[in-house]
Amino acid sequence: MKIFVIKKEKGKKYDSKSICKNTLSFDLEYDGEKPIGASISDTKNYWACCIGQCGIDIEEKDRIVKPNIIRSLHPLEQEYLSALSFGSSEWNTEFFHIWTAKEAVYKLTGYSFKQISVLDDDMTYKAEIEGYKLLFSEEKGLYLSLISGDDNFEIEYIKYAGVSAKKCIDYAAELLAIKPYSSADLLKKLKTKGYTESESQECIEKLKELSYLDDAEYARRFTENAVLNGKGASYIKSKLAQSGISADYIPEINKDDQFEAAMEIARSLYEETTDYEQKQKLLAKIGRRLASRGFEPEVVYKVLGKLK
Repeated sequence: MKIFVIKKEKGKKYDSKSICKNTLSFDLEYDGEKPIGASISDTKNYWACCIGQCGIDIEEKDRIVKPNIIRSLHPLEQEYLSALSFGSSEWNTEFFHIWTAKEAVYKLTGYSFKQISVLDDDMTYKAEIEGYKLLFSEEKGLYLSLISGDDNFEIEYIKYAGVSAKKCIDYAAELLAIKPYSSADLLKKLKTKGYTESESQECIEKLKELSYLDDAEYARRFTENAVLNGKGASYIKSKLAQSGISADYIPEINKDDQFEAAMEIARSLYEETTDYEQKQKLLAKIGRRLASRGFEPEVVYKVLGKLK
């Protein structure tokens, strides 16, 4: 018996039908209450499935258990747990073995929790129930129980991105409400979140139609803010190009304004000195600072010439 396990990602939805159809390559049909030919269990962070005549249940080891939950168990199981210290590592392990086993048995046989015990009278776990094997596993922070006609099972961990919990355009609108994006940057963000290429592209085009996305306006605002924060033309052009902005959208940057911005930075670093060697080191430092802020060479040379 093979068991498939998926670790869920935050912000995604994991629908059993879509997982079976898109990832396990079979359609999940229901007889009104339970799936035909498969057993499924999921927790906050995991989803598991076995295919065939079986029952499966998983629980995460860090799940918090309330004391009154044991009232739903068979009297024999309650007696067994009462002999252990509630909340101890041993109690938790035994409780989850019993709980997951009973869930698995219920899924296959329909027996309620109090109808049948997974323990024998001598307080050991039954090897079989109704002719089916009862098997346990502890792996990657999970307790897992399986009831099946097979003698053993193998767990296969598979990756599945799930379905984004929000519509693509709703998620994009939330991003744009926080800060502006270029079309290319927003497209990359949507695809990283798990949206498909086609739905991401469709979302981008819709936002452009609604004027929520405008690369020319993005370039204008970015340039304006960068200039105010003492950034040079080379920096501005490089950053906009990285954001996928066409050169046609990059506004012309006034060279006089660039010179004045560079001079302001240079003055903040400049110190009067008559020592030639010290002055040369200072000018070199200013040149490096201006170059690091993206000012073009002609602006840097003009500033250094003025200081000299």
